[in-house]
Amino acid sequence: VLGWGRAAGGGSVMQALSVAWARHGAPLSEARAGGLLHTVAAALGVGLVAGLYLRGLVLDYRAGWESTFLNAGQVHAALSLLLAPALGLSGIGLPDVAALEAIRFAPDRPAAGASAASWIHLYALTLALVVVLPRAVLALWSGYRAHALAQRFPLPLENAYFQRLLRHQHGNAAHVQV
Repeated sequence: VLGWGRAAGGGSVMQALSVAWARHGAPLSEARAGGLLHTVAAALGVGLVAGLYLRGLVLDYRAGWESTFLNAGQVHAALSLLLAPALGLSGIGLPDVAALEAIRFAPDRPAAGASAASWIHLYALTLALVVVLPRAVLALWSGYRAHALAQRFPLPLENAYFQRLLRHQHGNAAHVQV
């Protein structure tokens, strides 16, 4: 059994090894973790869009709104700002202030609302532009960065010593044909 003696600075060899590994391995681990998180965020956005459309196939989504503090003009201004990229790319028009007032839920009009198809398209396109596309680009960048870091990793992992360790870890024996 190999004992973990003391390093030159008074700490254990294991501590020194852990510090060195963290210093050299952290950038690669961060790039890989970042890529994973960006990929998961993009997948979540795709799942939300898919869920909107799949539920819309079998359920009747109704669009309407209500507010204690906002009027139809303010809602129109806010939606114009928030949905501007999707409105510009899709060609779908935002209802005018009078049409927004007509779909406002109120105590005397509890069944107000209209078909939500155009709203679903606008929200899906907004999700794609704001979440899916940027996260996909960031995931690709993280993957490229991780690959570049792995190529320049300070350990010669292709060395026979590391290859033997890898075989030992996986329980594989080396096959040599002479």
